[in-house]
Formats: sequence, C-alpha cells, structure tokens
Amino acid sequence: GTTLTADRQIEGITDALVNAFTATRKFSVLDRDNEDVYALEKSLVLSEDAKRSEIAKLGQVKGTDYIVTGTIKSLNISANKRKIALSGDTFTTYSASAVIDFRLLAFATRQVKFASSVRVSLSHSEISGKKCQDILSLLMQKAAAQIVDRCIENIYPPLIVNINGNNIYLNIGGENIKKGSLYAVYSVGEKIIPENL
Repeated sequence: GTTLTADRQIEGITDALVNAFTATRKFSVLDRDNEDVYALEKSLVLSEDAKRSEIAKLGQVKGTDYIVTGTIKSLNISANKRKIALSGDTFTTYSASAVIDFRLLAFATRQVKFASSVRVSLSHSEISGKKCQDILSLLMQKAAAQIVDRCIENIYPPLIVNINGNNIYLNIGGENIKKGSLYAVYSVGEKIIPENL
C-alpha cells in the first residue's frame, strides 16, 4: 500500500477547497503557494521594458477577507475481509472516512466567524478498485463541498428575496437547497442603536 503522508493529506484538502470555493463563483481565491513565481513576474513587470498598464496592474493585488483553517482529525481507509462458511469464498469490502475540523476567520478582525466539523465517508462501491491517492481525492472533495456549503451559509445567509403567491424565492440555490428540507423563517427586526452613555 501507499502511505498517505501528512503533506499529501494537506495538499489534498487544500486543492479540494480551492476548487470548491472557486466553483461557487462567489469568491476570488488567492494563491499564496506560488509567491516565488509572483516575485519573479513582479521583477519583470517593474523592469524598464514593462508597459505602464502592467505596472498599474501590480496595484490591484487583492487582500484577504476570509481565511479557512483546519485540522484533519482522522482519515481511515480500511479493508474488511469476510469468509463465507458454506463456500469458503473470501470477500473484501472497502470503506473510507475522514473527520475535519475547520474555522472560518474574518481576516480584518481575526474573529472566528464560524467553526465546525465535517464527517465524510465513502462506500465500497465508491472506492472499489481505486488507488489510495484517488480515494484521498474523493474524500477531500466530499469534505471540501460540505465545508464550502457551511461557509457560504455563514457569509451569505439564506434570505427570502421575493414572495409571489405560493412561491418563495431565495437568494441561494443549486445543491444548497434540497427537496424536503425544512427552514425556520424569521423577519429582520429594526436596527437598535444604543445611545452613548
């Protein structure tokens, strides 16, 4: 078997999170892993040969609004062998699971905006015949999807944007809404501004 090192696990969840956040089209995900490439490009842009438009682009580097941090608490890929007494045949079933704790931080205030844990698992049919690295990728994709959904719900809470007869329109959709889900609906109260004492 292949050993899934800590570096491979971290790389797996990082890649999955970048892909999942980018796919929402609600976030600009900043790449902090390739600072040496950017430094080289920056020195080229700042050289005498650079156009003014390229230099102007340097001033548009975005800062961070949110940071997602986390810990892979457990990651298991297991094979369970079972022998059938009558025939003597041995069957092997595979399963995989992971638990990841995560935090969503507001960068400007360092406030923990949201913290939670996701538990994901893959069945035998999902991973049978796959290599460890592929199983890790599937686990991390599933975990990242849940993490991103929870972050979106916290940053962009579901709101009713329109009511037309029996139809209610929300500001979210896609896989974030599932048939049969129940929601508690609240109206937003008036702003309360305390007087200075």
